[in-house]
Amino acid sequence: MEQAIAEGLLVAPREVILELKKVEPEAYEWAKRQDGFSLELDEAIQEATKTILSQYRELVKDKANRTKADAFVIAVAQVHGCTVVTNEKPTYSLRRPNIPDVCDKMKIRCIDLLGLIKEREWVIGG
Repeated sequence: MEQAIAEGLLVAPREVILELKKVEPEAYEWAKRQDGFSLELDEAIQEATKTILSQYRELVKDKANRTKADAFVIAVAQVHGCTVVTNEKPTYSLRRPNIPDVCDKMKIRCIDLLGLIKEREWVIGG
């Protein structure tokens, strides 16, 4: 993963890194050390985020497993033409959508971590 980050293939909005600080302190410390991983929110990403939140308010409602960074993740993918990588499962409902549901509706490619590992042909622990 570190090589993919160094090559600019993996990025995360700054909000994801900040959320890690609260929920996964060790992952936060690792992410902070990765140059180029944390993506600042430029005007295009902020505008895309506003649009996403106006259309999919339920994405960030205070429910279990909802995070404030979800809309930023999708906005980065939309603005930069990226694939979203998340282990969230689709709910198949826009009343309580997860990232994959919104990505599907917006025609943004979304895969899970295992899908990323397979695509990149990474070997874990080998």
